[in-house]
Amino acid sequence: NTDPDTSAWDGACADRRNVRGYSLNAEQKIGDLTFTSITAYRHRDTYFLTDRDFTALPILTTGLREEDRHFTQEFRLASPESERFNWMLGAFFFDRHDLQDTILQLGPGFLGPGNTNLVNAVANTKTRSYAVYASSELTLTDALKMDLGLRYTDESKSIDYEQTATLPIPGFGVVPPFHKRISGGEWSPTLALTYALNPDAKVYGRIARGHKAGGFNAGPSSNPDQIIFQPETLTSYELGYKARSHNGRTEITADVYYIDYNNIQQANQDGAGFYISNAASARSYGAETQFAFRLGDHATVNTNLGYVDARYGEFGAKSGNMLARAPRWTGSV
Repeated sequence: NTDPDTSAWDGACADRRNVRGYSLNAEQKIGDLTFTSITAYRHRDTYFLTDRDFTALPILTTGLREEDRHFTQEFRLASPESERFNWMLGAFFFDRHDLQDTILQLGPGFLGPGNTNLVNAVANTKTRSYAVYASSELTLTDALKMDLGLRYTDESKSIDYEQTATLPIPGFGVVPPFHKRISGGEWSPTLALTYALNPDAKVYGRIARGHKAGGFNAGPSSNPDQIIFQPETLTSYELGYKARSHNGRTEITADVYYIDYNNIQQANQDGAGFYISNAASARSYGAETQFAFRLGDHATVNTNLGYVDARYGEFGAKSGNMLARAPRWTGSV
């Protein structure tokens, strides 16, 4: 079939999902303090199977069976509301189990009459994370306010991986069972200053450090020496302006920013699917502005315009290239 708008299937396709979740939010006064507990559990079962070659020939069928469940628990203790000083302390726990069976079936249309290779890549991943944090808001003068935050996260992940195959085809054959584990901890501080120029306008500056945990590329034919991708860290700097006028009907915000990445995680694609790798460094700077005008009680006009220059630092042949999915100009009305 040469029609680009028409596809064909040579076998049955399936897509089934069962998602359920529960949460409990409890709050208790302890003197002037407020104690909050947030408990949540989510369970997801997924199964899909599809004819990936989109032709009437038995070439390639792919699918996935996945059972994913995770539990979170957060505790917070907050000070009473104050005009001068407010604070919050907290702790967070995250536990996740993900069992994933990726299915690849190469059929006779690819391997020849009578030949079929059924590949099952089974990955059992476990994640456990603990975090403690503190934040505060301090009014230094009638016009100047300071926000401070600090979080420490300790996270560990492990994977048990095995791939079976009915035929010994290079790239789609057996991968012997192996186990990998990664762990680490990161500090994430934040400092922000806000200065009120008048009751309807203020300027602010913010410095923050964040991180994204590493993990595993648990797809088909995973290489035990290349399955791990590293944590990503960033430091961001921002200066901004916010104002209201016409009795609050008009709002305008503008900011400039600079972000410095280390080990930035990037999605890539090869013949078997998507995987994540790390660029050694990247940086991004830009500016944004937003304007809103309330026409009446039920209508508001919103506009925004943004500019960004986001490039890799050290990333092999891609060094100096623009980051993926980072258009230089964006805007909307």
